Amino acid sequence: MSRYRTDRLLTLYWFHPILRAFGGKGLSRIPILMYHSISCHPEGNRHSYFELNTAPEVFAQQMAYLKNTGYRVIGLAEAVDLVCGLSKREENRKDRYAVLTFDDGFRDFHERAYPVLRRNEFSATVFLPTGYTQADRRVFEGKECLTWDEVRFLSAAGVQFGSHTVTHDMLVEMEPERIKRELRQSKDEIERETGKDVHYFSYPYRYPEQDRIFLCQFESLLARTGYRAAVSTRIGTVKKGDNIYSLRRIPVNSHDDLLLFRAKLEGGYDWLHRLQYWKKRLRPRA
Repeated sequence: MSRYRTDRLLTLYWFHPILRAFGGKGLSRIPILMYHSISCHPEGNRHSYFELNTAPEVFAQQMAYLKNTGYRVIGLAEAVDLVCGLSKREENRKDRYAVLTFDDGFRDFHERAYPVLRRNEFSATVFLPTGYTQADRRVFEGKECLTWDEVRFLSAAGVQFGSHTVTHDMLVEMEPERIKRELRQSKDEIERETGKDVHYFSYPYRYPEQDRIFLCQFESLLARTGYRAAVSTRIGTVKKGDNIYSLRRIPVNSHDDLLLFRAKLEGGYDWLHRLQYWKKRLRPRA
């Protein structure tokens, strides 16, 4: 059924072909891929668009595609430099970049994603909700999370870690002082456990882009807390000049066959952001 879902059909047979024919030039698009769990964990009756799990074999195929088609997997730091125009790398239309991010800090990143990344020599950023990342094994959303021992091992191996708050609760529903604690406490704890600075934040749940007053205050707070940039759940690739505190990402799951995966990498899925935005405007608390 996932092969016949509307967003896939419109992407593959309308928006992606149009983009390929009339798209922009140069380093115009950098896909920041948003993964969660690398597993076959059942997700009930959730529509395939909303699923958060990527089967290990599908993930391996997607990483092999990046490797075999010449994508250069870069870290968030280099991506932010490109967005800000700070990169010393000369822009080349033939260069293709991708960024790999993983939300929620699940144990299966260590067991299933990391071996594939290491084999392909790819970097990645994992965003931790530190209330579920402890010395003992904790469970979030029915899945086991990383322990601090595993985080330290992965950090030493080159995996970057960022904050996903402490509790993974809805920030837009919190009082300002609690938001400050969530941002500061999670950052401090990851830095203490890994011995490395934390520069990046991932917004949990649906990004409230329709609430401009909240976002103005929140982005200012991120900067004052010491975060260099933040990623969101807004759908799309990023380009030079984008707001580095609300960077778009491309959601990925088991239903992304290589045709759809390619289209997403090349910006063919970006059209969906407009629908996503207007749904939030019309149903702000859905």
